[in-house]
Amino acid sequence: MSANQNVTSDAPVVPGRRPVLGHTAAMLRRPLRFLSSLPAYGEVVKIYLGPLPVYMVTSPELALRLLESAAGPQTTMQSPLRWRDDPSWKRDYNNIETMSAEELARRRRDFDAQKDAARNVRSGTA
Repeated sequence: MSANQNVTSDAPVVPGRRPVLGHTAAMLRRPLRFLSSLPAYGEVVKIYLGPLPVYMVTSPELALRLLESAAGPQTTMQSPLRWRDDPSWKRDYNNIETMSAEELARRRRDFDAQKDAARNVRSGTA
C-alpha cells in the first residue's frame, strides 16, 4: 500500500454486513474467527459496527508503519489510570485474602445481581 493511498475510498467492505447492525453480530458471535478472517480481504478493510464505519489494519507491518509515522495520537484514547511501578499491585489487586467478609459479601451480591440481569436479558424477561 503506498503512503499516499486514500484508505477511506480504497478499503474494501468486508462481506456479511447486516442492515443496522453492520458486522457487529458476526464480531460478537465469534470475535476471533471474524477478526482472523479480515486479512483475506486486504491490508486495510472497512467493517461497520452498527452504522459506524471502522477501518481495520490487518497487516502487522502496516500497523507498525502507521504507528511509527503518526505525528501524534489521532483518535486513540488513553486511560488516566496508571498501575504503580512497584509490582506489589499484582499481589494486592482483587486479592480475596486481604478483603473483609463484608466486602466479599458485597461483591458476591453485585456479581449475583449481574448474573440475574444477564439471565433476564437472555430469557427476554428484562
